[in-house]
Amino acid sequence: MPWPGLILLGLLVLLFMTLSKERNRPGGRTFIVDSSDLANQIFEALQSEGFSFFMSQAITCQSAFETKDFQSQLVRDNNNYFGMRDGSGRSNKQAGLDKYGYAVYKSLDDSVTDYRLYYQDQNYSQAYSSLESFVKDLAEHKYFQSDPGLYLGGMNAKFQKYFSK
Repeated sequence: MPWPGLILLGLLVLLFMTLSKERNRPGGRTFIVDSSDLANQIFEALQSEGFSFFMSQAITCQSAFETKDFQSQLVRDNNNYFGMRDGSGRSNKQAGLDKYGYAVYKSLDDSVTDYRLYYQDQNYSQAYSSLESFVKDLAEHKYFQSDPGLYLGGMNAKFQKYFSK
């Protein structure tokens, strides 16, 4: 009868996979996989930092687009929701840097606060009227290197996913 052996083998593989995932996260913390819940947390944190309703939506979409719906390794390992790098030349909330020079944060709130500090340091507008104008300004500031149309398409897709229900 091979069934008990197969069941035991399956359980051992599942246990190994679970332990491997936990070992690769600082402090063994688990990662929130419900991207809608996380998008809402980021949106609310941005509003708490003084961003307008629309800008909180736009920046949440930016974060979702750049982190593959908050599933990137920077999010999982560094609590870095915006791909921020060394902010030592400005006010920041960074707890440190990883070996690649990306910022590490103690919490989602610290990541959002640091984004606001960066945003202010770079003199971005506080009142964009559309995702198009926001992406245009990001492109002019050389925030990203990809084609602005592709970036806007990604932002629009995230807006539809998280804010057009």
